[in-house]
Amino acid sequence: MHRDFAVIDIGTNTIRLIIASVKDGRLVRRVSRRVAARLGAKINDTGKLDTEGMNKALDALQSFSQTINLYNVVSIKAVGTYALRVAANSKQFIKEAADKTGISIDVISGEQEADLTLKGITAGCPSLTPPYVLIDIGGGSTELISVSENTRQRSIPVGAVKLHDKLFSGQHQIDISIKESRVYLSELFKKIVPNISDGLLHVAATGGTATTLAAIDMQLEYYDPEKVHGHLISLRKIDKIIENLSSIPMEKRPDVKGLEKDRADIIIPGALILSSIVSMLPASSVVISDYGLLEALIFDASE
Repeated sequence: MHRDFAVIDIGTNTIRLIIASVKDGRLVRRVSRRVAARLGAKINDTGKLDTEGMNKALDALQSFSQTINLYNVVSIKAVGTYALRVAANSKQFIKEAADKTGISIDVISGEQEADLTLKGITAGCPSLTPPYVLIDIGGGSTELISVSENTRQRSIPVGAVKLHDKLFSGQHQIDISIKESRVYLSELFKKIVPNISDGLLHVAATGGTATTLAAIDMQLEYYDPEKVHGHLISLRKIDKIIENLSSIPMEKRPDVKGLEKDRADIIIPGALILSSIVSMLPASSVVISDYGLLEALIFDASE
């Protein structure tokens, strides 16, 4: 008899649920859901979780709780990442979530997030052999993990939502925002990336930015984790997608195959982060992983 586990990731942009079991060392998904609550919108300016985002997040958690109740799950594990780590009102949100939904949220550190991401990607990409660099671009932070004889990791406080709010939400033309972002990211990463990437062979990336770029590259009508997982995308193609999207008005971007409406405004900032990191590495392409933190939580629970 299979044992199902429910895991929830409360991120700066997206709240995700997976209900799954592990059979013969492989993940068997029952349910996979996500809601773009944008919990960390404007966190740069306010230092707090967004009020509208909190309401959307609580609604999502209530809906997730109802879904979980339809299954005979062994355990429920919910974790919070960057936004809940830094927001002044995160304790208030966590208490409200517990009171309204019965879901207890564990806020994890950047190092724990990186460890889980590594475990998830390793489980999902067994053919990925050291040395390699893993990149996990979230809404508020980016985790960089170098895997060789020793594993090194850095949590960098920039993500797709955070960069959008910093350089894309004003009155600038899109090309100016892109140019300013490339300068800003180059300065941010120039000392970190070369020091973490000695002798690497491969680069893998996970998170909503990476999987969306894969879906756009394949022009998927509907998101398909099986097709996205393991997709290889070149740095040249990533930069071409940035160029193409920047020429499309915001209201028309959801028409792009593979790009979901709730990510239309943050896909360019996220793609710029990935492009900036990969351009500093001795690699010309990236393996996209649909596996990451949530999948690692399922494997942990099953053990």
